[in-house]
Amino acid sequence: MSLNFYRRVAFGLSPNEKPDKDPLNWAINQLDTIPDLLWPGTIPTEKDLRKK
Repeated sequence: MSLNFYRRVAFGLSPNEKPDKDPLNWAINQLDTIPDLLWPGTIPTEKDLRKK
């Protein structure tokens, strides 16, 4: 696989998308919207996990 493919995957680009000219601004803009956590219920603590 080519190095360009890995760079596109690392940026989360589909094959049809063009990379942004300024990668730093693109990365900062990704933080504007943070998706909800998809974990249902509570997250167990380390102590709870050790009991299991």
